Amino acid sequence: MEVRLVILSPSGSHRTVVRRLPLPVGRSEESRLRIAQDCVSRRHCEIVERDGAVFVRDLKSTNGTLVDGVAIEPEADVAVPSGSVIKVGAAAFRVEYGTGGTTVAAAEPVAATDEETVPLDGADPAAAAADSGAADPAWPMANPPQADDSDLNEFFKSLS
Repeated sequence: MEVRLVILSPSGSHRTVVRRLPLPVGRSEESRLRIAQDCVSRRHCEIVERDGAVFVRDLKSTNGTLVDGVAIEPEADVAVPSGSVIKVGAAAFRVEYGTGGTTVAAAEPVAATDEETVPLDGADPAAAAADSGAADPAWPMANPPQADDSDLNEFFKSLS
């Protein structure tokens, strides 16, 4: 199953990515959604699919995972209805997906790889990429350009 993640924070970073589940989230190289923050565990949480529904599981992270503002219990699968917001460290993203076996399609190609790095506001993207093992930083968070789903190609071009 694919889900669309609408990045809501750090502030001003609104943009959308589509990812295939399961989706490990954390600071480590194994995480397909990397969040370059000290308050995020190496293996923080995982977003999974079961019977056409999406769930998040906190992997005993140090600082926890929130779903719609509520801390979830470690190692418990918590349902994430489409439109819910997951918060990991300072990063927050809205999870959107179809129901009944449908998939979410991106308006434009979103990325060359199935990985994403979310650095802190003002973080050095090159350092975040080196720390995360990514070949190319996902995006700089200091004064990022505004983009919507219909203009993702221009958004990515502006990062060069």
